[in-house]
Amino acid sequence: MIRLAAAVRLLLPLGTACAFLITPRLVAAAVPLCVEVKAEPAEIEGLRKLVLSEIARFRSHRVVPDGCRSQITVEIFKAGTVRYLTARIGEEVPARYAVDKDAELPEKLTTALKQVLKTDPAYLAEDVTELVGSQRVAHSVLKRGHNLIRIELHEVVARTGSGAAFAPGFGAGLTRGADHWQVFSRIYFGGQPGSPAGDVPALKLHAGADGGLTYEVSRLSSISPYVSVGAGLQLMRFEGRVATAGGKGTYLDDVTKWGFTTLARAGIRALRLHDFDVDVYVAGYLPLFKTSDPDVDVVNAWTPQAVMGLGVGF
Repeated sequence: MIRLAAAVRLLLPLGTACAFLITPRLVAAAVPLCVEVKAEPAEIEGLRKLVLSEIARFRSHRVVPDGCRSQITVEIFKAGTVRYLTARIGEEVPARYAVDKDAELPEKLTTALKQVLKTDPAYLAEDVTELVGSQRVAHSVLKRGHNLIRIELHEVVARTGSGAAFAPGFGAGLTRGADHWQVFSRIYFGGQPGSPAGDVPALKLHAGADGGLTYEVSRLSSISPYVSVGAGLQLMRFEGRVATAGGKGTYLDDVTKWGFTTLARAGIRALRLHDFDVDVYVAGYLPLFKTSDPDVDVVNAWTPQAVMGLGVGF
């Protein structure tokens, strides 16, 4: 029971952890930016150096002399007795601040640049063709992706070394993605009620949490096949009949085991043009551990599993 409780405590946060660990970091291509500075002749050169120095701190943009995809204009002018700093990307709404003292200029300039550069249309509509393959996947998942909650019912068949053990189960998860790619995290729980019949152990508990990456063949059609790969943590408990010392009878005993596992999954999703989809799939789990207990002669075998399921995403 102590081992079982420890395993359960590990399983609970694993779904969230998998989603975090499998999410790739996006390293976007910097947007080429042309810079125009306007000010009184006596201060234009100093302002230009300050603007270029501040923009160099932004990884989203890089200053180029020509061939730019965006243009920023930074201007200092006086209206009445008040000096104003204005920053504008193209024809977008400018950021404008009053500058009472020269010492305030660097801080106000940084604030204005943050405001206009992060809303640059060229940056928000980033050209995915400039990214390498792994960055395109990350771009689809992180910047353009949407979230779906998934609920599933499934049937598990597991190898025991003396026959196949069956168990119904339930799964729930979260996916995020766009276009062809999705990342997912998932938890599942199931087990066979009742006592084992015959010599084949019963799969009394089949639970775990995993995460991975999904590729959908079609981007736009209502029906699309898909494949997924991933890894996670799995907990299993088998119950079986064990012969007594004299061999004149049997008694029930169980073995509980948990560890890491890999998974592969293939399926078809339909009704994808709506706010939900229907998912029919098969999956396989390959545990990285052997299910056994030196003190219990119930299962002493590697126990891969096959899963068949039906789910919905919304």
